[in-house]
Amino acid sequence: MARIVQFSILSSLKGNVGEIEVKRTRHGIVVARRRGKRKKKPAGAQKASCDKFTKAVAHARKVLADFKRENPNIGTVKKRRSVYHKAIADFMKKSS
Repeated sequence: MARIVQFSILSSLKGNVGEIEVKRTRHGIVVARRRGKRKKKPAGAQKASCDKFTKAVAHARKVLADFKRENPNIGTVKKRRSVYHKAIADFMKKSS
């Protein structure tokens, strides 16, 4: 991994260039090898957990769409807590 000087040509790039990834962090611009996909499949318990979360996200999107339709001016349930995250939390609590 390499860090780039502020005013170089790569300072305007962001994303993937072939097998190289250029990304911006709080420490500056970083050039690294592109990450690959996982070759190992998830185990049974991990797969079940991923499936459960996928269902929770689908449920939260549906709840959020209904909530926005009924209450167009409200974006949160409590201070700094979104309807989307509350719906995911409720789904996860119910199904466990």
